[in-house]
Amino acid sequence: MVALPLPSLAVDRRAQDPLAALKRFLDTSNLRVMVAAESPGRRETMATYFAEHGLKPGLCGDFQEFQSGDRSFVLCVSPLARGFMVPAEGWAVVTEAELYAAWSATARARRRRALRSRGCCATCRS
Repeated sequence: MVALPLPSLAVDRRAQDPLAALKRFLDTSNLRVMVAAESPGRRETMATYFAEHGLKPGLCGDFQEFQSGDRSFVLCVSPLARGFMVPAEGWAVVTEAELYAAWSATARARRRRALRSRGCCATCRS
């Protein structure tokens, strides 16, 4: 199995179609695609956002369900930090990091600052 990096799939919230890059990938890659959300709440938020922009992924419990199923586009919860594609096997995994690159980095930085300000541990208080 050779995993390859994904093309740019970033959501462009200012564009007329913010999900254009993801839609293009879905239409042209000929791969089954699993989008991995960080939590069940994020999965629901993403499902709503996708639906508002014309994408209707199936919901999936985990990677094994995706692999054994036949749906071409699903949304599930998974702890993956980065996505990748395996063209030889006909599938790809897209994470929030690819879709919301700027948001994810900002959100992580915000969480780190909040933890430090509360002094969660001796290391963070210094």
